[in-house]
Amino acid sequence: MQEREKKIKELLQKAEEGVQGVFESESFQSYLKIMAKFHDYSARNVQLIISQKPDASYVAGYQKWKKELKRIVKKGEKGIAIVAYTPQTRYDEVPKLNEEGRPVLDADGKLVYTLKKTIKPAFSIKYVFDISQTEGEPLPTLPDRLEGTVENYGQILESVKSLSNFKIEFQKIEGNAMGLCDLEEKRIVIDRDMSELQSISVLIHEIAHERLHGIAGRETIDRQTREVEAEATAYVVCEYLGLDTSEVAFPYIASWSKEKDTKTLYQSLDRIQKNAHEMICNYEEYMKGQEKEQDTEKAPEQKKKVRKRQNEVER
Repeated sequence: MQEREKKIKELLQKAEEGVQGVFESESFQSYLKIMAKFHDYSARNVQLIISQKPDASYVAGYQKWKKELKRIVKKGEKGIAIVAYTPQTRYDEVPKLNEEGRPVLDADGKLVYTLKKTIKPAFSIKYVFDISQTEGEPLPTLPDRLEGTVENYGQILESVKSLSNFKIEFQKIEGNAMGLCDLEEKRIVIDRDMSELQSISVLIHEIAHERLHGIAGRETIDRQTREVEAEATAYVVCEYLGLDTSEVAFPYIASWSKEKDTKTLYQSLDRIQKNAHEMICNYEEYMKGQEKEQDTEKAPEQKKKVRKRQNEVER
């Protein structure tokens, strides 16, 4: 028990150091700088974008693509219309007032005038283009998929499934999501088109959501914290099982935290450690149960072999 606890603490320390390393890396800084160049669009404009181009992912204006992101809009591409806030500014000459609110006079007793800035709200139609409509320099990305097989994959998969009380399904998930945890329907869905290593990692991630973030938890814990906790738990459990997921886990956690330190991760360490400990213990108990069942199944056959040897000796 103490050895297991020590191991988990070491893994958490490794995770914290690994995420900090991602924060400080040049590639991650480049990623954040590029992501910061994309505007946040209003809910109304998001709906407008989706209605015109349902598969849109990153959008920006023509000049922003060209000057800042070093990409050009392909010839013949049709712009996506959005409603942009374009306030009109005007300056009017008005009498200058003193602190008491009285007009200011010059040496000749004449009124002194000043310019008053007035902003009139206004909206106009602007056009943006999705990244798929452009070509040029690639945008920096973070690794999001693990490749590789897992030794004894079937056995490990069944063992990990035992950690969940939800129905687990493997099916095609449209879009970028690799897995989902439906708390209302009590089911977990994992994208079927992934490597064995990625499948195990995502499954543990979703089970961590199930165990850590129930319906009540969704109302009290923000999404950023939930994702950091689930991925950190998945990393610890996978590492304990001898599966290295750090290549994706660390950037994933960093992309959710988006801070210069690991504050979000640090604040959640107790919850992560407790959940990882429980999952590892449950995993080991399941494995021991499987071994006992196998021994029980082998026992009658072993007895037959012993009797056969005894009979041969007696002859």
